[in-house]
Amino acid sequence: MSQTYARVDPASLKDVLNLLQAYREGGKKALQRSVNHGARQGRKISVDEMARKVALKKKVIRAHTSMYFASLSNLSAKLVIKGKPVPLIEYGARQTKKGVTFKIWKI
Repeated sequence: MSQTYARVDPASLKDVLNLLQAYREGGKKALQRSVNHGARQGRKISVDEMARKVALKKKVIRAHTSMYFASLSNLSAKLVIKGKPVPLIEYGARQTKKGVTFKIWKI
């Protein structure tokens, strides 16, 4: 399982928080929104890449993903992709005289 982490320079993060200090919870709220936006973009990219390689629709792949978004108390987001069984019909299975044909990979 591969994991991707984003690192932020603490000095620049402190500068951003100081600029947003005038707003109530402004710095934390901005960080929460940016982390959640990054998580959504990461989900989009990963679903697009998987759909490019596998003969499944993006809708089916997206249904197998779960998002845990950042909150003001926990400024981290998580994208979980589970390998649940997928019915053959989702791969475009067709009935033939000899049985059933389907293609898993687009390659």
